[in-house]
Formats: sequence, structure tokens, C-alpha cells
Amino acid sequence: MEIIIKKIWHRNAFRIAILFRYDIHIINKIKSFGATYSKTLKCWYVDYNTESYKILKTNFENISIEKPNEETILSPQQLTDTNRDLSAIAQSKIQLDSTLKSNPEHTLETIPLEQKLRVRLLTNIGKYWVFKMQYHQSISKQLLAIKGVYWNGNYKCYMALRHPEVKIQIGKIFETHSLFGEDYLSKEKTHKGEKIILKPHPEDLSWMEVHPPKLIAVHEKL
Repeated sequence: MEIIIKKIWHRNAFRIAILFRYDIHIINKIKSFGATYSKTLKCWYVDYNTESYKILKTNFENISIEKPNEETILSPQQLTDTNRDLSAIAQSKIQLDSTLKSNPEHTLETIPLEQKLRVRLLTNIGKYWVFKMQYHQSISKQLLAIKGVYWNGNYKCYMALRHPEVKIQIGKIFETHSLFGEDYLSKEKTHKGEKIILKPHPEDLSWMEVHPPKLIAVHEKL
């Protein structure tokens, strides 16, 4: 059974990530000596110390050490420290291969919240952008706390006023500013002194004739 180990920073401490193709036997074995699964990083891990490394070496003959990325191993207080790596605790002669890729089943790549919630933009309705997403209680509360965002119970969708500030606030929540375009709501020009005339239809009184003024803006609305 082969595993890949890698130094990471998780839950305010350094850890040893254990990466492997899904194998129930490996899972049962690492759970037996206290490994924990991280839903955030989608991998199993143990504490970062010599004892943990010795246990892994004892239980697995084939261990590859992946050179950690700076972003995944440095704590907020150590962003300038680039001298730490897993070899310090491993004390192994295994060469760290910078070209080694982590298993796709245990990728540490961050997925944007917009993709996680499957946010889908629909056709605008009047002065609103319209979108749907998978229900998430916390995110839904944040959206509805924004002035100009509403929930439409009939269509089961969110409606957001087409305003720059509303776009910015929603973008902060979804971690993207590309969800909506720049088709912001503009103040419509009014036309005073013009009239729309309604007359009964001469052939059928249940219908009305509409005679709008000769204004392009009015014809577009109709």
C-alpha cells in the first residue's frame, strides 16, 4: 500500500497530510493510530511530529514525501519563513520531487463558493438581476441582509437590485465579482405633456385600442 505525505498548516498547527487513492484498508489503518479527516482539505492528517512520522513508516512500506507548497505550510505568522519542510522530521534520504502531483482524489485546491453552491444567473426581471443557488442557511441570511436583495417564493429565486453597491456586496459573499454584468438600473427619462389614449374597439367592446404617443421609449416599453 502506497501513500503520499505532505506538510500542511491546518487548524492553527502544522500537520502531516496523508494522501492516497481511496482504500478502506488504508483508512482503517490510519484511523487506528489517530488520523483525522479534514472536510476542508479533503484528506486525512496526523500531528506534525517525529512520532507520527515513525508510526507512518512502521505501518506503510511505500511512502512518498511531496514537497509542500509555501501557501499550505506557512502559518499567518510565518509567511516569510521558507526553510521548513517535511524532511526535518522525516530524516529520510527520499528525494523531494517538486514535479510530484498530489492525488486528484485528495486535491487541496480551493473551490470558489460560487461553484460550490452552483449559483446560476437567470434572465433579468425589470430592475432586478435574478439568480438561483443550492440552499445554504448562512449564505441565504447574508444575502437577504443586503438592502436590495429579495427572495421570490413564487419562482424560488433571489432577486437583486441592479445597482453597483448591491453587486459589490453579493460579490463579497460569493468571493467573485463576475457573477453580474454592468447592466445597472438607470433613472428613466420622463415625458411630460404626452398621453396614451384608450378607446373601445369598434368591432368588439371587450377589447380596447391603445394609441401611444410617437415616442420610441414608450413603444419599446409596450
